[in-house]
This record gives sequence, C-alpha cells and structure tokens, in this order.
Amino acid sequence: MAVGLYLSGGADSALLAYKQKDPLILLTLASETRQHNVEASHNIVAWLKENTPVKIVEHCVVIAPSEQERLEERRYHRSELEKKYQLITHWISGKTMNPPVELKFHHERKKDRDYPIEDPFNNPFFNMNKLDLYKEYNELNILDLWNLTVSCEYSVPPCNECWWCMERNWAVESFGTV
Repeated sequence: MAVGLYLSGGADSALLAYKQKDPLILLTLASETRQHNVEASHNIVAWLKENTPVKIVEHCVVIAPSEQERLEERRYHRSELEKKYQLITHWISGKTMNPPVELKFHHERKKDRDYPIEDPFNNPFFNMNKLDLYKEYNELNILDLWNLTVSCEYSVPPCNECWWCMERNWAVESFGTV
C-alpha cells in the first residue's frame, strides 16, 4: 500500500509529505518555461529522507514542453506510476484555501480556493490556509523544511511581488499576531 502525492515544491505539499505514514510515490511537474519548483522538490525529498521515517518509493519529476501541456503530462505520468506501482491506493494534494484577507494582486489568486475544497480525503488541508500551515511548521519545529519550499510562481529566488509571495509573507507576518 502506498499513497501518490503531488509534490509541488511548496510548503503545503511538503508538510503533507512530512505527515504521511504510508510509503509515498511523489510526482512533481514543471514546464520548460517554469521550473522554479524542481530544485525545491529535490531539496524537500532529501530533507525528508534525512530527517524523517517517511518512506519515499519514488520521486518522479516531469518537465512538460509547455504550461498548457502540464495537466496532460500529469494525467499520463500518474497513470504510468499507477501501472508501475499497483500498490497506490489514492492520490493526495496539499491544496489549501486562500487567506481570509485580500492581498496585493488579489486578482491572481486561484478563486476555487476561496472556500473549503470539497474533497477532504484527497485534500487533507481542505479547510486550512497558509497561516494554519505555518503554525503547524512552528509547532512541529520544522521551519528548516519550510525554508526549503517555494511559493513564488515566477522565479527563484522569489520575486516577492506576485500573489503567491504575498500569501506566504502574509502567513509569516500574521503568525506573531494570532
């Protein structure tokens, strides 16, 4: 028995991987033009192997020819991994909700995350936001893992100008006020 996990290189999927008890098959997707998350995903896997009992069976990294082809590549490689590892029981994602406040570049957020995600089995963080996760990182004393993750959708190092950078900064800045 194993679980498939979409490892984006972000804080959400990294924490989800950290918390798993079942062996993991990890799938990271990028594109030729946007590979900002690949190094982070490799660093997360290395950290998990070195610091936790999490069993990682495979970490598959796929570079799609274009952003438009990422979803198609995801479906294809998920299917191939399911054939290779027939022990995969289900796939999980670290998707979280958007912050309860309007951030700079609010129009760039993924609107489907304004409300709880309706699939708590496959999305265990369905009713949490980035601040909730940052609290967990602190409680678990794994901020070194948080620091390996990326939120920026545009560059490494982070641009600190996009909505995703604003969301991450909001979580860190809000932590001391709650």
